[in-house]
Amino acid sequence: MTEAQHTERSIGLWGAVMTFVGLIIGASIYILPGQLAATAGPSVILAYLLGGVMAFFTCILAAQIGSVITRSGGGFHAITTLISPMVGFVCMWLVLVAVVLVSALVALGFADYLRVYFPQLNQLPVALSLVGLFCIINIVGTRASIISQSAMTVVFLLAMAVFIAAALLEVELTNLIPFMPAGLDGMMMAVVPAYIAWTGVTVLIEIGGEIKDPAKNVPRALMIGFIIVVVFYISVCIALVGVVPWDTLGQYDAPVVAVAERVLPGWVVNFITLSALLASATSLNSLMLAYPRDVYAMSRQGLFPALLGKLSGVHAVPANAVIVVSIFIAMAIMMGGAITDYASMAVMAILLVQVVLAVAVTRIPRVMPEQYSVSSFRLSGTTIRVSAVVVTLSSLGLVIGAAIDDPAKGLFLVGLTVVGSAYYALRVRYLARSRV
Repeated sequence: MTEAQHTERSIGLWGAVMTFVGLIIGASIYILPGQLAATAGPSVILAYLLGGVMAFFTCILAAQIGSVITRSGGGFHAITTLISPMVGFVCMWLVLVAVVLVSALVALGFADYLRVYFPQLNQLPVALSLVGLFCIINIVGTRASIISQSAMTVVFLLAMAVFIAAALLEVELTNLIPFMPAGLDGMMMAVVPAYIAWTGVTVLIEIGGEIKDPAKNVPRALMIGFIIVVVFYISVCIALVGVVPWDTLGQYDAPVVAVAERVLPGWVVNFITLSALLASATSLNSLMLAYPRDVYAMSRQGLFPALLGKLSGVHAVPANAVIVVSIFIAMAIMMGGAITDYASMAVMAILLVQVVLAVAVTRIPRVMPEQYSVSSFRLSGTTIRVSAVVVTLSSLGLVIGAAIDDPAKGLFLVGLTVVGSAYYALRVRYLARSRV
């Protein structure tokens, strides 16, 4: 049997939407809005809206990339083609390290949450088992991954919709006054983590080679997914601060559950609580679906061993890349609680790559004029430049702020960049000597 030459296009529009929504919302919607409301008050609603506006510009830039570059590992191909191969490799090197760390954190969070109901369970085996499960699902085929992703996302969205509907009926307008108890500064402090909650909005360009008619469906899925996420985040914020006074939300470790207990019967509360497990699982599955495609793409360019660039099975899946990424996630999980120290570094890495992608998009009309001119989704040059400036300034601002707050994380990120650059230089020299 000959090796498949291309990944199978098995992801439809709604499969792409569920991949996006499942990653971006995730389990954070059950905790983060309530925590931010405890300090920003009702203005957390505006904070999430402003965070969403900034994320919108990243979404439309990703839509432009996805409409022009329709291959798996789109982020790597975009930066490599539009800026330089070395920058493309180093950026994806940083992203892969970040994805491994974030995936491990999500798996450990899933295990901790499950132990609330089953205290006898051990954290590490549960987290490792979850990674193993999604590794198998993603090896079986992209279709299996999307089916499971869609099912889990629909269930936890249904749970959140029930919560939102019940809570909005119980909103007391007096709880929304004063709207900015901590002033404008307090609201702006909440914008930063609200924007960070959108990290990963470029996920669909990494699986462009497996999306049906990606030139049309990637932009459509990004826009539909963006609207769904904004509606759910804003609605949850209104529900929380409208039912419970903002200055008491900080007392609850799980504010959504605390509010649900006030407006819903116990069995529905249990359903909503357990749905947080599915929200964690959808985030992990999205990461394990999308980012092995960058490993695959870089291997096809000779930057990683050829074994990682092979497609396997009847559904043409980069199984070896999935396995290797899963192994690294498992290794990170074995670090246990120490891995939480690297969470901010992972976010910094992803935000830096967003900046590079924003710069790359501005070069599409000049470097890829033919593909741009026939693109199903085509932004004007002015819109591209304005969007790139917004993404660059907002992302760099967060990165610089995080580096000032914790210089060690910034130095670690610099160290990773140096290691990635050195590896690239050595690999290219090896390929040149081997005449590959």
